[in-house]
Amino acid sequence: MQLPSVPTADLIWDEVGHPISKLHDDVYYSRENGLEETQYVFLDNNLVGQRIQEVGKRPHLTVAELGFGTGLNFLCSWNEWRSKRKNGGVVPLHFVSVENTPLLVSDLTKALANWPSLSHLSSQLIEQYPLPVKGCHRLVFEQGFVTLTLYIGDAEEQYDQALFLADAWFLDGFAPHKSREMWSDKLFEVIGRHSADEATFSTFSIAGVIRRGMQQAGFNVIKVPGFGRKKEMLAGNFKANSNLSLNQQLDHPWFKGSLGTPKTRAACDYDAVVVGAGLAGATTATALAARGLSVLVVEKQSEPGKGGSGNLQGALYNKFSSDFNVQSEYALSNLLFSQSYYQRLQQHSNTLFWNRCGLIQVAWNDKEHKKQADILNKNQYPKALLEPVDSSRATLLAGVSLNHGGLYFPNSGWVAPKKLCAELLSNSAISTRYNTEITTLTQDPKSALWSLMDSNQQTVATTPNIIVCSASDAKAFKQLEHLRVKPIRGQVSVVSSTGNYPLQTVLCGEGYISPKDNNKFCFGATFDLKNDHCQELEADHHKNIAQLTQWLHSAKQLLSDEQIQTLEGRASQRCSSPDYVPIIGKAPKFEEQMTRFAKLRHDAKAKFETSGAYHEGLFVNIAHGSKGLSSCPLAAEFIASQLCNEPSPVSSDIVKAINPSRFIIRDLIRRKL
Repeated sequence: MQLPSVPTADLIWDEVGHPISKLHDDVYYSRENGLEETQYVFLDNNLVGQRIQEVGKRPHLTVAELGFGTGLNFLCSWNEWRSKRKNGGVVPLHFVSVENTPLLVSDLTKALANWPSLSHLSSQLIEQYPLPVKGCHRLVFEQGFVTLTLYIGDAEEQYDQALFLADAWFLDGFAPHKSREMWSDKLFEVIGRHSADEATFSTFSIAGVIRRGMQQAGFNVIKVPGFGRKKEMLAGNFKANSNLSLNQQLDHPWFKGSLGTPKTRAACDYDAVVVGAGLAGATTATALAARGLSVLVVEKQSEPGKGGSGNLQGALYNKFSSDFNVQSEYALSNLLFSQSYYQRLQQHSNTLFWNRCGLIQVAWNDKEHKKQADILNKNQYPKALLEPVDSSRATLLAGVSLNHGGLYFPNSGWVAPKKLCAELLSNSAISTRYNTEITTLTQDPKSALWSLMDSNQQTVATTPNIIVCSASDAKAFKQLEHLRVKPIRGQVSVVSSTGNYPLQTVLCGEGYISPKDNNKFCFGATFDLKNDHCQELEADHHKNIAQLTQWLHSAKQLLSDEQIQTLEGRASQRCSSPDYVPIIGKAPKFEEQMTRFAKLRHDAKAKFETSGAYHEGLFVNIAHGSKGLSSCPLAAEFIASQLCNEPSPVSSDIVKAINPSRFIIRDLIRRKL
């Protein structure tokens, strides 16, 4: 059975404070001089400094590594990027690494203290350092110009699911004779599959298993002088004319073609246009602008966040299933990335839109209590992510009386989504146009440029890339009318009360309530599949009050008729998909996709030589439902990575789970099309 947590490194510390792996009886870096070793073995032998400065020749530099360890190689690469930036232009740096037994953050802090010259960078790494749970973790530095994509888990397993093409490889795992299980034939095959044309590699080792493995992977391998006392080491370059693309790393033909986008040189108004100024649109525009793209956001309303992203407060958390499957991994990735995302943003803003006050998922009835017990019994989540609390501990954390315990998420809290959208779109690198409804999208077959037309059929902008983030309204476009979405009406209530209610954390049971903001409490929300209007209903306020006080008895006085001063709220439409997973990625060509894969109606295991049919430059980012606060930041990072042909921040299994084409394929197999 898959478990989310992985074992952390068991270390021995030598007399001067350098870490040694107890399991492998091996050092993490040279005891003589780790910085000089990294510089010579990895940076110099892969020409990292030179390639970082190749502005115009390459859009970015992607370095991949085996064995993250203390992160020293990443920090040195980042430091090299910074030093070259002082002298002129540099390309973005993407560093991809994998670690099976990550260090505890306390051990990482101790290890990196040995390198005070890197303290300005190591402190930032430590702040974002992920919890020891399996999967892909995206860390963002330098306003997005330096990223670390860290896979936690077995190298072969994790990189087999990864989506990237490396320009340089740092083979820095423990020595083969001390870590034989890592250096498998399959791992070298994966390295070859993830290597870009003209990729290079280097390693401190001269072991035959590495030499033969890299040769089989398609590299020329040579011996070069080693570092320090080591006489020789291995280096080389990728000799295969691969013509590889990220799409070839997907294992189903109908998904091939859904990743990346060709570069368009034709003159246009903007590099990308985002339709919709809610949370999905605002985070997407921010991610694109961070990569230096010129971005326009078009919104039919008069201001950002007037749709489903317009509530006063929303709870940041995800419910996990008892089995750690693809959906659980995706929920976990979303939650961890969004927690870090909001924390970084809030540190540089004067507007309060994020409060990391903690959140308790209350076990408010027997069914929920059993479900939470099942999650805890089948999984091993770190306490820093979630921990079980009884009613006494929950009461202490919440600041109000609770009759039930639950799961406590210390790094979660509440977000003010409307304020957040306005904050994100105040970025001077993002242009905005409100009160403009886009009704038609057309693409010029020669230039591949898209034009966006308004209700008067006037061209609003031309661009090679459109990202539609307009929730259920996305179906209004002819290219997207096939998308499977359903609107779900929800109404939240906001109360000002004379009652003293010292709530300190967000509470989620049947509905949620957040600590007060500007002396108002936000709670709710209704879940209505039958109505599609957005008028505020008095009856729904009463539903919210009854629903909340049924399990949160301490809120009865706060919400009594005698104590309520004002009761207001808002209703909006959540946009969900049939499987309640967001729809994110390149838009498929419906008719062509159906024709190419029609054989699936009769044979679900049919073989195909063709790839999927997709609209180049047209993307969707919708159907986040009630969990958009958690899923939108990572979705934006994924979309931006696709537009810029960068390493993906999520695994291939997750890419397939969120792919807009999934419903076409499922319906063909089920003979519904």
